[in-house]
Amino acid sequence: MTIIREAERTDHHAIVAMYPDVFPDEDLVPLVNNLHAQAEGLVSLVAVAASGQVIGHISLTRCSVSDFDIPVYLLGPLAVSPSHQRSGHGRALIEAGLDRVRALGASQIYVLGDPVYYSRV
Repeated sequence: MTIIREAERTDHHAIVAMYPDVFPDEDLVPLVNNLHAQAEGLVSLVAVAASGQVIGHISLTRCSVSDFDIPVYLLGPLAVSPSHQRSGHGRALIEAGLDRVRALGASQIYVLGDPVYYSRV
C-alpha cells in the first residue's frame, strides 16, 4: 500500500537520489534543492511504499502573476522511481497536489514539464 504525504526533511536525500534515475538527461537536483530551501509557498509531497521507501515526489510552488491577485502554482518537478512507474503513483501525487493547492486558494496551476505526460491525468 502506498501513501501520499507531505515531504519531511528526512525524505530529502531519497527525493534527490531519485531524480537522476528518472531523468538521466536532465539535472533537476539543483532545482529540487532550491525549491526545498525556500519552504514558504512550496507544497512538496512524497509517495511512500509500504516498505517506507520514497518512490515518488511532486513539487508545487506558489508564484505571482502580474494583475492576478489569487495564488497561482507551478507544478513540477514530478518524479516516480522507474521501478514503480505505470502504477498510478504519478497520478496520485498530482491529484493530491492539486487538492492541496486548491485548498490553499489556487485557481490556476501551470505545469513545468512534458505536456503529453500531464495531459493523461
